[in-house]
Amino acid sequence: AGSRRSRCAAAMSFQIPVPPGMTVEKEDSDSDPEAVALRQQRRQEREAREAREEAREKEAAERAAARRAEEAGKELFLQRICSTGDQVRAHLSSTKGGRPDDFEKRVAVATELREEAKAKFEASVLDEAVLLWFCAVHCLDFTANELSERAEASADGQRVRNMVIPILSNLAVALRRTGDLAAAQSAADLGLDVAQALP
Repeated sequence: AGSRRSRCAAAMSFQIPVPPGMTVEKEDSDSDPEAVALRQQRRQEREAREAREEAREKEAAERAAARRAEEAGKELFLQRICSTGDQVRAHLSSTKGGRPDDFEKRVAVATELREEAKAKFEASVLDEAVLLWFCAVHCLDFTANELSERAEASADGQRVRNMVIPILSNLAVALRRTGDLAAAQSAADLGLDVAQALP
């Protein structure tokens, strides 16, 4: 019997080796004030880290949403390819009475300007052709918010892009012929970006 008790005691005292760097809390750590305080401190630190990370993620998401909202209200075409936007708007105002507010009217005016620009280009009146094409781009420069208000927002957006791509291509050619290579490249780049956005 004594031998069996010795073997049981030896078995109960047997401990699984602990890898280096790892510690095992005592079974009675719940009653150890220092161990309890240490666990509480670690939990509080972890919760504080998680709260800070959550706050950072929330702030980043809010900034991204604000940027998207700001971009959705911006006209993005003309400002990328034309440094004389005021001149374009003034010419449109004097020749067409300004840019209409209605979607279909804007598209119609852009179509007229496109044809007028084509005629000027074929007559080698390049500066006027460029100005007219800029005016056409301005008419088609709908913001994302404006398009989203349309009943057929997706179809109308695609319609606008299909119209503006050849105009930008013509602008790139005309601007290159006038010697404005930087503007020509900008028009070509914008045309590529618009084309890539097509479904």
